[in-house]
Amino acid sequence: MRDISIVLCGRNDDHGGGFLDRLLKAAEHNLSRLADLGVGAEIVWIEWNPPADRPLLAEELTRRFTSVRAWIAGPAVHRYCCDNPHMFIMEFFAKNAGVRRSQSEWILTTNADIVLGESTLARMLELDDPEDARVYRAVRRDLKPGVAPADAATASHWQFSHATTPPYHAEGAGDFLLASRLVFEAVRGFNETIRFAKLHKDTQFCIHAAKLGFEPSVIGEVYHLHHPNSWIHLPMAARTAPDAPWGPPYNYRANLPYLNPPEWGLVHCREEPVGERICRLLPPKTPTVLPEVGSRGVLAEAENAWKAA
Repeated sequence: MRDISIVLCGRNDDHGGGFLDRLLKAAEHNLSRLADLGVGAEIVWIEWNPPADRPLLAEELTRRFTSVRAWIAGPAVHRYCCDNPHMFIMEFFAKNAGVRRSQSEWILTTNADIVLGESTLARMLELDDPEDARVYRAVRRDLKPGVAPADAATASHWQFSHATTPPYHAEGAGDFLLASRLVFEAVRGFNETIRFAKLHKDTQFCIHAAKLGFEPSVIGEVYHLHHPNSWIHLPMAARTAPDAPWGPPYNYRANLPYLNPPEWGLVHCREEPVGERICRLLPPKTPTVLPEVGSRGVLAEAENAWKAA
C-alpha cells in the first residue's frame, strides 16, 4: 500500500465528552505512524449538521494537518437525508460522502477516536492489489481512561475487547472497514435506503458485501480511546429507546443486499468553497428516487450494479 484515504465524520457537539481531544490525538498518531512507514495518507473529514453556535471542527483539523480535506454537510443536507427528528448526525451518509470524495486506491472508513494498531499497520503495508476483492476488519480494544495512543498495545491498558469471530460481520465493524476503491464502488457504500436509524449499518455493510462476493477478513487490531458515554457503557434501555439519537431498533439483516442510487455519497450535491481545503455541501435540486425496500428485483439490480462497476 502506497497511500490511503481515511474517512472520518463528526460534529462539534462534544460527543461522549472530550471529542475534539480524542479526534486530534487519534489523527496525530495515525498520520504519524503511516508517514513513518512511508504510506501517504489523507483524512477526508465530513462535518455533519454542525451546531450553529460552535466553531467548525474542520477549521481546527485543516489548520493542524495539511493532509486534511473537509466538507460541511449543513442542516439542509441533514434534512434531505434524515427522516428521524431525534437524529442529529447521519454517520453513514457522511462516510459515503467521504468515500466518494477520497483520492486514494485504498479507503478506510473509521471513527474519530480509533487508533491503528501495529499489527494492522503491518498488514496494511502488504496490500498492493487495487483489485483486491476483500473487506478488511480489525478487532477493537477499548482502552481504559487516560491511556495514550502510544501505550494502547499493552493488554493491561484494555478495558474491554470485542469478540470478532467468523463471519466477521458484527462486533465493532464500523471502527475499521478497509477496502479498495473497486469494492466500495461495486457495493455502493453503506445503506442509504434506511433514513430513520444509523445503528448496525456497519454490520449490514459487511453482510451486504459478503452477499455480493466481497468477504470480510480480519487483519489486526485497533484501539478505541476511552469516553464514559461510549455505546458499550450504556444500559440496554438507553440503547433501544425509540427517541435515541441513533434511531430505533429495526431488522438490519432484512432486505439484503440493498441497492443505493447511482448518486450515493451525495455526489449530486453542489459544493461551495468556504475556506482552505474546506467546502460546503448544498442539497441537490432534484430529490433522489430510492427503490422500494424489499421490492422484487432489488437483488438482481444490486448484483447487476456491482458487476457493472
